[in-house]
Amino acid sequence: MVRESAGTLVFRCAESKLLIQYVWVLHAFVLLALVLNDLPITIKLILSLLVLIHLRFALSNSQKTHATIQYTESMGWEFLVDNVFKPIDVLKSTVITTKVLFLHFNYKPLPQGLRWHKKCTFLVVSDMLSEQDYRHLVVKLRMTVIK
Repeated sequence: MVRESAGTLVFRCAESKLLIQYVWVLHAFVLLALVLNDLPITIKLILSLLVLIHLRFALSNSQKTHATIQYTESMGWEFLVDNVFKPIDVLKSTVITTKVLFLHFNYKPLPQGLRWHKKCTFLVVSDMLSEQDYRHLVVKLRMTVIK
């Protein structure tokens, strides 16, 4: 949902059904490759078990993808962390496609002396936002960062 008030854009990313489908399909292909290869049965079973365990963790993590990104003319881009918006520098390595946006960013240093220079990546799948909100996000990113 995009809310515009006094030059502020707020993008609230919800759970993505498309991301969950991608995770299922990719793990199904890995399991199929394990079944069709020529490894001994015990190794196939062990590897299959590891893939299923990874699937469980991947599905639980894909449901925790709620995030809020904000843009204001005065502060620039901000990312919601622990109910506080932290300023970020969006990097030019951000990748934008019609279905997926790989947002690469660094946290700006905070005035309290905290150092948040960790490079981060956040995956925004197009169905996390409404179609219009996703377009707004892509356009604003292209206008402010990727020139």
